[in-house]
Amino acid sequence: TATDPILPDKQAEAEAVKSPEASVAEDSNAEEVKPEDSKDLEIPEPSAGVLPERIRVGSWTEEERKALQIRARNPDLSLAQAMEMVKKGQSEPESKLADPATIEAKITERGKAKADAIRALEFDKAADLELEIQSLSTELRRSERRAAEESVKAQAEYSQRVNEAKSKAVKFYPDASDKNSPLVAKMNEIYESLKDTQNPLISDPDLPWRLTQMAANAIGMAPNSSRPAPSSSVARQTKPPIASGNARTTAPATLSPKDLVAKIEDLDMLQALAAKF
Repeated sequence: TATDPILPDKQAEAEAVKSPEASVAEDSNAEEVKPEDSKDLEIPEPSAGVLPERIRVGSWTEEERKALQIRARNPDLSLAQAMEMVKKGQSEPESKLADPATIEAKITERGKAKADAIRALEFDKAADLELEIQSLSTELRRSERRAAEESVKAQAEYSQRVNEAKSKAVKFYPDASDKNSPLVAKMNEIYESLKDTQNPLISDPDLPWRLTQMAANAIGMAPNSSRPAPSSSVARQTKPPIASGNARTTAPATLSPKDLVAKIEDLDMLQALAAKF
């Protein structure tokens, strides 16, 4: 009897159902890929802790995050330098911390760049900028906190110097503590003059001491004294020479220092005259 011809679809089914031995035989006949050719098929993996050329989104390591934060705060550093600092556990120099106004300007600049990147559908770039903005926001809080601490410290140092200047003024010029004394009156007068002329000495923490010195010099008061010193312009009074013997019948004439000096003829007379004073 004639066998029925195998239809094309039946033939396909028959070829599909093959024994395992036949499949292995066919696979063994396939051309093997040479090892040197397989190198082109390998996809290099980025080494651990190193950022690839195209920064990934949502897959940051802790080291990478820290490096990007350091990089955002220090534009003069490269990303490789920032990564090296993180690996070595190095901290950022305190001097690198910018003032709040500078950081706020950077945040504004990064925000505009992020908006432009989103409009241009550059989402990787927008993600990078968002990370920088977050880092700068953290830096801004640090900078504001440091500025407040430095302000408090500076005010405390200023107050300490003012108190030291006041103590020194009272120590050398006791009248500086008496508001009704001529010294304080002169100090107030000089102070008003400094204010009117906008003299920078007004903001000097040593003002109490320097003001006391100026007032004391103006009224002729010596240090550690509660009364003005005698004026240097007052001539020293000299005792007139006393006549001897019968010459005392008439009152001796009072000679001025100029006349006394004119009567000195030699060294012996000068020594004798000096011994009388």
